[in-house]
Amino acid sequence: MNLFNNESMMTKRNSNFSIGLAIIATLFIFSSLALPAVKSCLLKYNLSTGTTYKLLIDTRQTINLDMGGQKMAMNQTVSINQSVAVTDKDVAGNTTLDITYDRIQFKQNMMGMDMNWDSDSKVAPADAMSQQLETVFRKTIGAKTTLKMDQYGHAISNNVQDVLKDNSNISGFESGMMAVFPDREIAVGDSWEATYIPDPNGDLTIVSKYTLDELKKDIAMISFESTLKGTQMKGVPAKIEGIMSGKSQVDVTTGWILSASISQNLSAETEQQGMTIPMKISSFIDISSK
Repeated sequence: MNLFNNESMMTKRNSNFSIGLAIIATLFIFSSLALPAVKSCLLKYNLSTGTTYKLLIDTRQTINLDMGGQKMAMNQTVSINQSVAVTDKDVAGNTTLDITYDRIQFKQNMMGMDMNWDSDSKVAPADAMSQQLETVFRKTIGAKTTLKMDQYGHAISNNVQDVLKDNSNISGFESGMMAVFPDREIAVGDSWEATYIPDPNGDLTIVSKYTLDELKKDIAMISFESTLKGTQMKGVPAKIEGIMSGKSQVDVTTGWILSASISQNLSAETEQQGMTIPMKISSFIDISSK
């Protein structure tokens, strides 16, 4: 009889112990949920000298041209691999970046004619159009542009015109893909406006409205809408205007862009051999970094 009573008491004790553990675990879960969420942050570029980032920029775009009344459409896919090295940071927080073009993959279809070029290909291009791409694009591989920016992302100097003056068709990270931050702490739902001039020697101007949509630990989810306007790009005369919108993920600790998806619609007008060529460009750009 005493044996049964002891077993009954042990069973009851174990049951109470299990219930107690369940209550403690439940309280722990609720206390974790009750911790305040991160709702504000101060975004700045805080990049460490000696760090190198690897960027992949994928662009899919359609260009509609009117050449003397003859209308044509070009479909292009451009994939650019860039290395971005942080080479200097001064006491004011201004950062210098050396941006190198590691690889370019270019595909184009126009009026049933295909052009393909890959800087990593070991096979020499066979057709005349791809050979022309080889001549134009090959000099860009290994080319290094230098961008100096302040701690909020405004360009102070950029030598892109000097480095890529003969190749205005290639646009990488130095061509206006930086996020520009406000000089104040922001909370989720806050918006701010910024004007960005990718090349201080040019007049292409990007006016953007940014919104901090969400904060997830050390990642800021930012959406933006922009207008673009200018009369030249990389030293080449081109009347440009249009809109751009997208979303990006930014490392709160460093300010570095982790990924972005961008939609862009531009109207441009250039002149070649005395002929004015209007064009409309619709682009989708995906950026990833590691």
